Amino acid sequence: MASGWSKFELDGQGPQPGQKFNDPQGLTFHDDKLLVCDRLNNIVQILNQDYTCEKALGSFSGQFAKPFQPQSVAVSEDNHYVLLDKNNLQIVVCDENNKVISIITLPAGVDPWCIALLKGFVLVTDVKGHRLLKYTRTGHYVGDFGGLGDKQFSYPYFVAVNSMDVIMVSDCHNCCIKCFDSDFNYLYQYGEKGHGDSQLYGPGSIAVDGADNVYVCDSNNARISIWSRDGTWFCNLFHCEVRESA
Repeated sequence: MASGWSKFELDGQGPQPGQKFNDPQGLTFHDDKLLVCDRLNNIVQILNQDYTCEKALGSFSGQFAKPFQPQSVAVSEDNHYVLLDKNNLQIVVCDENNKVISIITLPAGVDPWCIALLKGFVLVTDVKGHRLLKYTRTGHYVGDFGGLGDKQFSYPYFVAVNSMDVIMVSDCHNCCIKCFDSDFNYLYQYGEKGHGDSQLYGPGSIAVDGADNVYVCDSNNARISIWSRDGTWFCNLFHCEVRESA
């Protein structure tokens, strides 16, 4: 957990009494703020360390064909917000005042789930296409990478990029995290299918801390698996307990 944050039960934020969010999806930390994609409330909530909502992104009423529904969020080096709007098959780049700077329109048939930023480019997971899409920040399509197969991807839901520009993809049905350099050359992977300490079963969301340690939601093993930057397994988190490696 980022410095300054503590355990706390959030007060209701959603439309129903006592509801915190309405279908929260992507999360990210930025400048000691926690950004939450509050999908069915049609906003991204920016929370302070006392868990109050400082600002909401997503006041785009009437600008798009369908209601804005944020699925994933990233923040660029120039402090622009990059928001995956799954409902409209688009990526919205906006400033803190909800001014739209650019829109990346995704093609029909794409199943976008997560975005990550890499050297001025936007990476998008296309789950049912079993690939990554690559765009410039201004919306120019650069290309894609992957395909269905054991040696490629099988339902890649999440993507993250560390400080060394290593691209990490949670390859859900192949039960591993595959890692590539910025040119999509294969480097190494985290885990393999199974229930052992250094194995994964249905890996989901990926988070990277300041030391480039990697936190993986190991969904079907009901734990969070923690790895070093080079792919060495550290430990697994079970609820609030940590089981250290031998």
